[in-house]
This record gives sequence, C-alpha cells and structure tokens, in this order.
Amino acid sequence: MAFTAVYVLVDHGRGAYASMVEVSVRALRRVQPGVPAVLIGDEDSRAYLTGDRGRLLGQFDRVIWAAADLPNLVARSFELKTRVRSLVAGDLTYLDGDTLPVRPFADLFERADWDVALVQDRNHHRPVHPTAPNWIEPKLQKHGWGGPLRRYFNAGIQYLRDVPAVHQLVAEWRERLRESHAVGEHDDQLPLNYTLHTTEIPVRVLELPTAYNAMVAAHPVHARGAKLLHFFAGPAALAGNTLLGHLVRHLDATGEIDWPSFDRAVARGHPWVPPYWPRRLWQTGSPVRAVATALGQRLKLLPKATNEEAR
Repeated sequence: MAFTAVYVLVDHGRGAYASMVEVSVRALRRVQPGVPAVLIGDEDSRAYLTGDRGRLLGQFDRVIWAAADLPNLVARSFELKTRVRSLVAGDLTYLDGDTLPVRPFADLFERADWDVALVQDRNHHRPVHPTAPNWIEPKLQKHGWGGPLRRYFNAGIQYLRDVPAVHQLVAEWRERLRESHAVGEHDDQLPLNYTLHTTEIPVRVLELPTAYNAMVAAHPVHARGAKLLHFFAGPAALAGNTLLGHLVRHLDATGEIDWPSFDRAVARGHPWVPPYWPRRLWQTGSPVRAVATALGQRLKLLPKATNEEAR
C-alpha cells in the first residue's frame, strides 16, 4: 500500500541536523525505493535551506514551507510535527532526522488493524523493556494533567493513516503541545502520550515491536533485525563511532554516503563503525567477536606490561 515519508526540519544553519536529515532520506531512498519523501520546514529556515542546503532539498519530492510561531527552533519543529497530518495527504510515516532507515518497512501498511502505529519509548530509565519513565510524573503535575500513563510511546517515528480519527487526534495533540509550552516545557512526546491516554476519539493505536523504531541510543540490542534505527539527536548521536555520526561526517566531507560502512553495520546488526567496543559487540549478539576483540586489546597491552615489570 502506498504511503509517504515525511520529515520536519527547522534549521537556521547552526547545527548538524540538516546533514542528519539528508543521510536519513538518502537511506530511505535506498531501502524503500519509490516511496515519496516530503520535507516540511518553517519560513525562517527557507533562506538557509534553499541556499547552502540546496542538495538536501533535491532529495525530496516535495518541500512545504509552513508558518510556525513558537519562539525557539525546537518548539517550532515540534509545532510542525503536529501539523504533518494536515499538510500531507495519504497514509504516512513521520521520521525524525536522527533516524536511519536500514530495511524495508512498507509491510506495516499492508495491515488493516490500525490508525496510528508507534513503538513504546526506550530510555536510560528502562532501556530494554518499556515503561513510562519516572521523570514524567512531576511533569504531569506541572501541567495539571492526570496520570499515570499506562503506555509511553516514542514520538520520533510515527505511522499515521489518513482517516478522520487521526486528524482529530493530532489536532488534540497540537492543543496539548501549546498547553505544555505555556508552562515552560518544550516537549512533543509527553503531550502526545497524554493525548493518547485521555482522548475519547475512537482511534486504533497499534503498539509495534522495536524493529520499527529501534532506539539504539537507549540500548544497542534494538539494532538486531531493525528496520529503522533511532539515535536520539544530540552530541552522543554524532560523537564517537556511531553509524549515523560516521555517515554525517562522511557526507559533509565528500557529499556522498559511505554505503559500504552502512551495509556492513546493517548486516552485523551493529549501529557502530570501527573501532568496535567488546561490550557493544556482546550487546548486539556477537559474543565470539566480542571475546576476540577483547583478547586482541589485552594482547596489545602485554608488551607495555612487560616493560613496566622489567623496570
């Protein structure tokens, strides 16, 4: 079944997010060919993105410039996320720029048992088995919202049908987002989950396995068999040897995607590039390679240890 992939980008030239979006959409083109891709940006981003980032815009079938009136870039991007459903016709997948499609995922749209499909959030509080994180309780109280929330979904990848119930649900989410901003919070995920928890709209919400939103920044085990990797935007997403960080640096240096490194990481179910850490290899299901790597690292230290003992 046909669907559209949608990204939101609010970028005035002060960060790496535009490069992350370009890496992501080019990966989408490779693993899910033929899927239309749409970019939504705010009016203030137009000058930068049509100038220095013209190559990025060329990756999309359609670019939509929309007004966003919240006062900072993060809040504007969240505001535009709540407008994706009204701006793009047809069933869609929304993807944050820190996500990386690595295997086809169109099979989800062949199912008829959902209107909204999401993966429960994984985080440093509960990295493998999901639960509503402990830090949302004081935030719910700050908003004057009731709890607890039975499930807590990640908002970085969303699968949305083009049906009236979903349009109504997203409109409620937008109102909750503005309520959240009014109390000084800049978060899209808590308003979304509170909306899902309290709405009276008869919308069918399907909880997906982590393959459809593999939050490898929470725990690398989620990379095994993943269809979409999610690195969580921030210094950690691009630092060190994460696959996304490597691809962004390679893109910025050469204008190209390092597909051999991409393919190697996907085949191994491992969201990093060399040098590998034994603990991460173990966590992603490669115990033999983990032990071999650890032994190799120890052997490299032996000459140094021998010299110190000789003294």
